Amino acid sequence: MKYMTNHIMVLTLLMLFTTYSNSEPANFDGKVEMKGHIYDSACTIDTGSLDQTVSMGNTAIHELLEHGIGPNKSFSIKLIDCDFGKNPNGVKGDLGITFDGPRDGDIFMVSGDASGVGLTISSETQDQIVPGQIDKLMRNEIHVENNFTVLTYHVQLVKLSNSLISGDYYTTLSFKLDYN
Repeated sequence: MKYMTNHIMVLTLLMLFTTYSNSEPANFDGKVEMKGHIYDSACTIDTGSLDQTVSMGNTAIHELLEHGIGPNKSFSIKLIDCDFGKNPNGVKGDLGITFDGPRDGDIFMVSGDASGVGLTISSETQDQIVPGQIDKLMRNEIHVENNFTVLTYHVQLVKLSNSLISGDYYTTLSFKLDYN
């Protein structure tokens, strides 16, 4: 009986194999869908530019009273790995920067013992930066060399009133890049 059962199973498998191999090949249709997104990479701010301290130095009250301004100090923000494409000026997208902090109108305010003064920031082209408002960089202001560009700004102490009090002053400003 066991011998017969084994033969029946072998014959059944043999019939199935013969039927399958003699029939038309099986066709299986399928599809694979691909999706993705290509984007321009934003600029990276060089780590040396993220947190800076600008020493404004010492300014005499009589200088502020006479000229209305103190010394002009420069600082820069280095941008690396920007994808500015192959346009003639090297710029593909729009780039803007916003400086923010304590302010009164167009002036950045300071804290400390000194009073009657504030700070202004201007671009390399001498355009004053308005606190909290985006400053769109003109395409001809951005020059890429060796895959980086440097944005230079000037900060200046300004007299706000004739009632000046001497002492230390300080402020903390932030900046944000907008890249489209």
